[in-house]
Amino acid sequence: MLKKIKAVLQNHRGIALPVVLILFIPISILAYSALSLTSSQTNFNYRYQAGIDALHYAEAGIHHYLWALNKNKDFPDLDQEVAFEQGKYRIKVLEQGNGYVKIASTGWTDREPEIKKTITAVLGQRTFTRYSYFSVDDPSNIRWTSNDIVYGPYHTNGHLVIDGNPTFYGRVTYSGRIHFYNGVWRGGSEDPDFNGPYPVNGSSPRFMQGIRWAVPLEVPPSNSELKIRAQNGGYYYEGRTSIRLNPDGTVTVRYFKKIDNYTYEDVTETLPLPPNGVIYVNSNPNIPGGNESHGKFDKRMGNAFVSGTLRGKLTIAAANDIYITGYDPTDYNFNSARNKPTGAGSGGNGGVIYAATTFAPVYENGTLTGYKAEGDDMLGLVANNNIWILCKGWFDNPNPRLTDLQANVTPKYINVYGAVFALDGSFGLEKYYPNPSDGRYWPTGSYNNKDYKYETIYQRGALIQKTRGIVGQDISSWFSSSWLGYRSKNYAYDDRMTYEAPPHFIEPSNRGWEIISWEEN
Repeated sequence: MLKKIKAVLQNHRGIALPVVLILFIPISILAYSALSLTSSQTNFNYRYQAGIDALHYAEAGIHHYLWALNKNKDFPDLDQEVAFEQGKYRIKVLEQGNGYVKIASTGWTDREPEIKKTITAVLGQRTFTRYSYFSVDDPSNIRWTSNDIVYGPYHTNGHLVIDGNPTFYGRVTYSGRIHFYNGVWRGGSEDPDFNGPYPVNGSSPRFMQGIRWAVPLEVPPSNSELKIRAQNGGYYYEGRTSIRLNPDGTVTVRYFKKIDNYTYEDVTETLPLPPNGVIYVNSNPNIPGGNESHGKFDKRMGNAFVSGTLRGKLTIAAANDIYITGYDPTDYNFNSARNKPTGAGSGGNGGVIYAATTFAPVYENGTLTGYKAEGDDMLGLVANNNIWILCKGWFDNPNPRLTDLQANVTPKYINVYGAVFALDGSFGLEKYYPNPSDGRYWPTGSYNNKDYKYETIYQRGALIQKTRGIVGQDISSWFSSSWLGYRSKNYAYDDRMTYEAPPHFIEPSNRGWEIISWEEN
């Protein structure tokens, strides 16, 4: 038996080495693959982290440049390597204009200098016209609801009041808190980046370019700066003044011209646009024939009545109110003025429009997201108090009876093109009845075959006001459906105002630089 076993072992002598080799080779391959995978994964992690760090250093470059702008300092290291932490960045200025600069910041790490990240940013000075809507305060009874769509940036110095599912296509900022009506509060300076999750208290707003808390913009106490400019290179008037904008680039102005200390003459002149682009209307208690009972039509009041078609750039300011009219305000006889509607634009006759500037709709995936302006016309309206759409009375009928619907001068459709700024008041439809408790802010229905159901306001530009005003009001009840004022608002931002403004337009007292847009390349 031992001999047989020995013989078998002798017959298999030398087989161990091939077996070992056969087993060793795949094990070695697997071990090498594992080591290679580990090395590749480690290298990938290094490169991935290097990319994150490079982006961080590029961001640091943007913020360093922004800091220099706000300190009114020249950036000393343009197009040079700047050391930051464990890496570097380089800043290049791509484009520069009035009130804005476009820069590219490229960052990289010291360990992986070949891995670079670049951010392109547009920095701009904070201006009121940078917002499609700006308000100092939003009352809780005026809310953003499911029917509201905002095209362009929005800011309120107060609380953002949400009641439903509004859509904001521009960036939204606020300086108070987000009030989800009724009684739920979010965001604020202690939670500046709050943006959901939604719904909150039944509301699911859509902020297509984000929302964030921001430092409030400081509103100047008055438009007196424009008064000085009008007196030095512009047109300056005192007392009630009517201004018709003409499509040939002129303005027709009806005002009270001072002849001597006791005499003022009713004058109508057609003039080119003022050299510095500013018209100012001031009050004058010495103009004879003033009558307090005439209210807004009192000859002594610093009220401007404006309508027409603008060619060029112009800012109109008033010490008191500005009234946008549907008819030629230089014609004081309404029976003839009503046959001369002005500002025939998007939706019909009336208001103020542009002669050579158009607004083309912009669609994304079949959805309207805003408008693109093409042209050079630009209007600014700046009132110390309110900017109204004229509703009641005319120059030859300044104080009509409350029930006199014939005195209603509001067009069914009206156009408001320009940057509208009511410093200490609101933009809205003038109240027809002085006592809102009677439930009748504006006339409605028909009278003598005239339709008083207002349809749409077409606004293109920027809307800036102390308090959000009302242009229409749903007074429906369980028993009936009723609406007063304009039924719909077709508001859109003039995207040119991101970088431009009407001549010498009012600026924030705390004007500084901020990031307008930001894109990783």
